[in-house]
Amino acid sequence: MFITIDPDAPTPVYKQIISQLRRAIAAREIKPGDPLPTVRQLAGDLGVNFNTVANAYRALAKEGLVETHQGRGARVIASAKPQYDEAGAHEALETFLAEIMLAGRSDQEILELVADRLRQMREG
Repeated sequence: MFITIDPDAPTPVYKQIISQLRRAIAAREIKPGDPLPTVRQLAGDLGVNFNTVANAYRALAKEGLVETHQGRGARVIASAKPQYDEAGAHEALETFLAEIMLAGRSDQEILELVADRLRQMREG
């Protein structure tokens, strides 16, 4: 598992961690039952505060993607089916579409881009 953060990004670091772990779980790069690095280990690897990683792990646990155990770290849940925030998904999709349309991409190019990325994520 490879997580990178951009401390200068407008997105808070804990949300960057959540986003990258969610993507890795969705793409099955991290499979059900796989352990995640301990909070201390990941915080050290990323050079961030322990609480930043702990907050990210708690949010993922609340979503039902991971389970955490004091002293034993976190693990992807075998039956991980996160809650689906349709309004949030629509907002994110509209933001993405607006950006790519403003960049001058055609509808066909957008559909191909999305299909290619989805295929890559499903194939791991």
